[in-house]
Amino acid sequence: MDSQAESVRSHFGQLAVQYFVAGRAAAIHQLIPVLGNLLHHAVEMALKSALASTMSLSQLKKLGHQLPNLWTEFKATLPGNASRFDSTVEELHRFEELRYPDSVIANGALMDLALFREHVGKPVNPSPGPRYVLVLEDVDELMEFIFASADINPRFFKGAMSPSAKDYLSRHNRHATKW
Repeated sequence: MDSQAESVRSHFGQLAVQYFVAGRAAAIHQLIPVLGNLLHHAVEMALKSALASTMSLSQLKKLGHQLPNLWTEFKATLPGNASRFDSTVEELHRFEELRYPDSVIANGALMDLALFREHVGKPVNPSPGPRYVLVLEDVDELMEFIFASADINPRFFKGAMSPSAKDYLSRHNRHATKW
């Protein structure tokens, strides 16, 4: 990999880890829907970091913020089947539309956060609008998978972080062994 690609890969990796810390902190403090947008950016940056070894910066930019497109490109680089994360990517991508309030104002929304899969349940008071469910454990596992598959060491990016920022990477994270 040339130095330009390595620089792009490193920069996206750093952004991915920083968005991930911010998203996990927002999740732990139940800042819905902001947590979904931050974690969307974390996964987007992680995928772009992984793809930087085979795509130019301009090619990555053309992919935009569409997680499904980035995910498809990334899966094409893998020898195995990563489809077990398809639903996590799709659900997380849905939070991108909540970045601006027009969708929620027009359609309503029920937003649920679960730290772990076993905490996901049926809504107590179902809303007539769409339901958005974010399972932090699923995003944790997805991030670990992306970094491991792309041979990126996430620990490299957390050296300058404060102790409390590092704590957000491991708190309520069953997939924190690589962090």
